[in-house]
Amino acid sequence: MKTFGLTFIFAFTVVCLLFQQVIYGQQLPNLTNKEILIFEGEVEKIGTSPDSVSGGIEVYQLAKYKINRVVRGNYSEKSVIVDHLLLTGNELNRIKVGQKVCISVRKETKIGDIWSDEILRRFSDEISIFYVGNIFKNFKNSPCDKK
Repeated sequence: MKTFGLTFIFAFTVVCLLFQQVIYGQQLPNLTNKEILIFEGEVEKIGTSPDSVSGGIEVYQLAKYKINRVVRGNYSEKSVIVDHLLLTGNELNRIKVGQKVCISVRKETKIGDIWSDEILRRFSDEISIFYVGNIFKNFKNSPCDKK
């Protein structure tokens, strides 16, 4: 079951990247295991919503997570700000501050429109790596679930 979830996330990411290349004529990045990070974390803060969803442009909402444990990849900081792509506008409605979650992110050096909510990210912040992520819906069967 864990393998299926990871396979689905990877396949979904590849399809999104292919779609982006076809629509915008952008080069596909070479995704390596070093660019994928999966971690168990705790929601520290949920940024304000941009009150829009992705369509012609990519729209993100920010969330900050305390890193409890890295499951896959390398990350040495104690927390991370993740850009969550908004497709429906309510992707982060099901999480609460203090909740334990399992997150997969891909490291990007550039994303579409950069959302700065002036709380988690300011317009003046210089970002060298963006962490674009997804929350596993069911922690129990996620890669973060210790058996």
